[in-house]
Amino acid sequence: MKTKIRINSIFPSINGEVSGRGQGSLCTFIRFQGCNLRCSYCDTKYSQNESGGDEWTIPHIIKVVKSYGLTNITITGGEPLLQREGLIKLVEGLQDAHRQNYISVCIETNGSLPIPEIWGVVWVVDWKTPSSGMGDKMNISNFQNLSPEDFVKFVIANQKDFDKAVNTIKEINNLSEVLPPRYAFSPVQGKRGTVQSNKLVEWMTGTKVCRENHSILNLQLHKLIDVL
Repeated sequence: MKTKIRINSIFPSINGEVSGRGQGSLCTFIRFQGCNLRCSYCDTKYSQNESGGDEWTIPHIIKVVKSYGLTNITITGGEPLLQREGLIKLVEGLQDAHRQNYISVCIETNGSLPIPEIWGVVWVVDWKTPSSGMGDKMNISNFQNLSPEDFVKFVIANQKDFDKAVNTIKEINNLSEVLPPRYAFSPVQGKRGTVQSNKLVEWMTGTKVCRENHSILNLQLHKLIDVL
């Protein structure tokens, strides 16, 4: 039986956030359907329901991805690791199909599930801060094998979120067996009463942990210029 993956959508756009090839890079997105978390600030609620979307075979996904002609691919959700076996097979299939042209594959995941070893990908892993309502779903062991090419992303709404992020960076660094991952701070956008970007920069520049760990301000570029 052919492996099938429940997909919400596949489309070309730009990487609006941190990724392997950086913000603003042209990219094909593969959005998986279904998520095990319900974050307060989720902006892709349409991809949460695990029964939504459509089942696609891996060859069909690869055919559609190749039709866009881009070698920069971001797999997102929903939560891709809910379909772990299909995800691994899809990445292997994408890499095999692009042997003549090097591809960059970035996988965005919510931090609640163990991260498998997949060769040649960049991981962007959320650490859910208190304002998300999902902070109790985080497991520090999921973060210990990330590489210096990967990112841990914190979405920040207030000082409590920021303080939790700083303490989490220390914990992850202590666990890392190699050089630690990169860290990105994203202000919650579109909600009144949340921290402004300039205030977040002030907190970051004034915090030793952020300075020493090459932290990045991560704005949602695709929202600023109003594209998917």
